[in-house]
Amino acid sequence: MCFVVDLFAREGTRPKSLTSTLSRAGDLAFGNQSRRILEGQQREYRLRELIGRMASRLPDALREDPDVAAVLAEGRAGRAKVLILSYRAGRDEAGPGKGFDFSRATVRDRWEMGAAEMREALQTLEVEASESEALAVREIPSSTHAL
Repeated sequence: MCFVVDLFAREGTRPKSLTSTLSRAGDLAFGNQSRRILEGQQREYRLRELIGRMASRLPDALREDPDVAAVLAEGRAGRAKVLILSYRAGRDEAGPGKGFDFSRATVRDRWEMGAAEMREALQTLEVEASESEALAVREIPSSTHAL
């Protein structure tokens, strides 16, 4: 089980000013980066699972070959779950500079929101990987996000 706390939300409304556009651009750039990494991990888990399935179809002599055995050893990835919580800045948070805002009030607000989000995530922890998913990635919907 892995919890991903994404500090930059991909979801959001259309910006209405230059300042909100800059802020939104940062959210998308960093939020999409997290998603690309997770998508790469999902591909890797699927490939490992396929390698594991192929191993059972190979003759014993081929499986015992050191070069083949080294590749087959990579196919032993187990199932994993990733739960994503995305932070959404409050309306009064510092636009494009929010990534650099470490004021006492902002850190306190983020801490409180994060604690509430994690409590909610733990209460709704019902993510089950399907038989076809080696790495299940799910986003925890939240009712406490500030929009």
